[in-house]
Amino acid sequence: MLQRIAMLAGALAAAALISPAVMAASITVNTTTDVVNASDGACSLREAISAVNTATPSGSAAGECSAGDGNADTVVLAAGTYTLSLAGADEDGNAAGDLDVLASVVLQGAGMDQTTIDAAGFGASNDRALDIPATGLLVSLEDLAITNGHAPDASQSSTGTGEDGGAIRVQSANVSLVSVALRNNQAGAGTVDTFPLTSGNGGAIAISGGQLTVERSVVAANSCVTSGLGSDMGGGIYALATAVSISRSSIENNTVDGGSGGGIYCGSGCGLDVRQASITGNTAGAGGGIYMLGDALVIANTTLAQNVGYTFGAGAYVVQQTAQQADPRFDFVTLVANQGDGISFYSAASVAGSVLLRNSVVAGNSGDDCVMTASGSLASQGYNLLGATCAAGSNDVAASLNNLHLGPLILDDQGLTWVKLPGPTSAAINAGNCAASALNVDQRTTARPQGVPRVINKFDGCDIGAAELGDDIFWDDFEDHAGAG
Repeated sequence: MLQRIAMLAGALAAAALISPAVMAASITVNTTTDVVNASDGACSLREAISAVNTATPSGSAAGECSAGDGNADTVVLAAGTYTLSLAGADEDGNAAGDLDVLASVVLQGAGMDQTTIDAAGFGASNDRALDIPATGLLVSLEDLAITNGHAPDASQSSTGTGEDGGAIRVQSANVSLVSVALRNNQAGAGTVDTFPLTSGNGGAIAISGGQLTVERSVVAANSCVTSGLGSDMGGGIYALATAVSISRSSIENNTVDGGSGGGIYCGSGCGLDVRQASITGNTAGAGGGIYMLGDALVIANTTLAQNVGYTFGAGAYVVQQTAQQADPRFDFVTLVANQGDGISFYSAASVAGSVLLRNSVVAGNSGDDCVMTASGSLASQGYNLLGATCAAGSNDVAASLNNLHLGPLILDDQGLTWVKLPGPTSAAINAGNCAASALNVDQRTTARPQGVPRVINKFDGCDIGAAELGDDIFWDDFEDHAGAG
């Protein structure tokens, strides 16, 4: 009997430990209207988030939002457009303006092409869509889109500066975006040619502290507007002191107006890990695709193409100022056809760091493909296809218009990322080494190596660059694009 009582007590204790996760609430939004009304029998998105924040229902009538329990509740959004319209910039209680998330939550849509949170309803009042100001939260956005967010401009903000985060602003929380589209959002504009600088950063998302995970998502056509002095940063993503992980996602056509990091700005204390992704068509003064000032940069199985950098690093600009910053690593990367320099790397004399490059194509950019300044250097780890300004190492191949032979920028089979396939006559074919990188898939998740018939393997049959060619007959509309960089 005593043994049975002890077992029962143990089971009850275990149940008590796991019960919060079991009891997490699910709140279903049943209106697309942005309304707060405790007696209308409707549960709006704003009311659902307040129910999570406060662990109280939005009202007692049937159809109102049920109470959250403060334990990573799920807010369910059916297909439709949820237009935010209750204006009230810098209001932080979720009564008006952007949606203030003050407790851990999952926002679950029906698909990023079906469920949209639209901040256009604020009109000239301007506000972002989501503000996550509380530290330590776990916030997950899944299967939805956020569009037309516009963080308050300097003329509207209580701070007198353009605010960060056109769609989402985060302070020290752990945020994940899974199958999310952030499109056509804008950070707050500054005032013209004033000092100190007053532009907002992060056209789509601005995060300081915590973690940001972006998976199977699209960050596209977002922007920052300068104060006239090129101070804006992060047309797509702006991150400080944050661990940023991006996979199977596209960062495309984002813009900063003269500043840094058209696609991604990773500042002090930021670590950036990008895998099986594409960073294309972004524009900035420096770092058209990526501006990296943080602690660690790893890019693998990723395409950086058609980005624009007016001063440094159209593809990527990496600054290494302290010994705490690890050497940046590029593995199975295709970095081509950028308007400006390909990779620009600055390493302070006290650091004398190196860009570690392996199994990658860096060629065909309109400026120098590799620019190493101060005490920075390129440390080839082999199996690269490199332009003339990149210091080649053993097992590297010199690139030219006669052997580069890459196809046009096309969407992968899953419609997630942009990729340039090497043609059957490209010097990249069968010239890489999978074992050296310990990677057995490409950007599209295609298995490596495929091995192109009639081309001799130099090593283990892997192709150099982000994409592994598997069909040498119907690969990209035949050879019409041979030489396209």
